[in-house]
Amino acid sequence: RYDAVADLFHFDNLASARARGVELEWTGRLAGGIRVRVGGSWQRAEDGIDGSRLSNSPARMLKFGLSAPFWGERLRAGLEVQAMSSRKTELGTRAPGFGIANLTLTMPKLARNLDLSASVYNLFDRRHYDPVGSELDPVDRIERDGRHFLLKLGYRF
Repeated sequence: RYDAVADLFHFDNLASARARGVELEWTGRLAGGIRVRVGGSWQRAEDGIDGSRLSNSPARMLKFGLSAPFWGERLRAGLEVQAMSSRKTELGTRAPGFGIANLTLTMPKLARNLDLSASVYNLFDRRHYDPVGSELDPVDRIERDGRHFLLKLGYRF
């Protein structure tokens, strides 16, 4: 909400909110050092007074991850897929649901205590949006980043 006197935006909490749901996850290790993770959540978050669905609150989220060693044990490749259902915006419209994939190559123990990884996020360059607050009226959602890359060098103490 915009405060014209202070010339600032600020957030006001609802007087009451309710959320019900379930979240499940399974993680496993398969032969050959393959790791699998599958998870999902289902929820309904609503205004505690009038029962309307809260903005930016997806009803469903799903995740799948698979990683495997290759080139001996010197590299590990990981694929993650994330999906989210549509979400209500502050202006009452909807940000559409989406699914994206991320790919990461990791070289653990590049040197003593040193790891290297390279990731491609949003591998297939899918368009997706997040709802924004009413302070950006008439804009009700913003587009998220397309495909992007991250190269990370990590040192452990």
